[in-house]
Amino acid sequence: MVRCNVTLYEELLPEKAVNRSINAISSCDTLIIGGTSLTVYPAASYVNFFKGENLVLINKDHVEAKFNAPNYLEINAPIGEVFKKVDEILSVK
Repeated sequence: MVRCNVTLYEELLPEKAVNRSINAISSCDTLIIGGTSLTVYPAASYVNFFKGENLVLINKDHVEAKFNAPNYLEINAPIGEVFKKVDEILSVK
């Protein structure tokens, strides 16, 4: 059987990947989440491990979630458009 290195719906995520993700999220100061409505679990729950200051959520639609970050920014636009604009701004310098 040939299979890509992906996890399909209803499959368990690899434990090593989960632990590394939680460790990275819990130790960063700024977390940028892009292109998700945060409705698919368990991955959607990982944001609860964030203890930093700045949380940015980029998604086309408003996300009905509450976060404890002191500085929270939600950008409701396609992620490709957002990063294209960021690239334009950073390229000016």
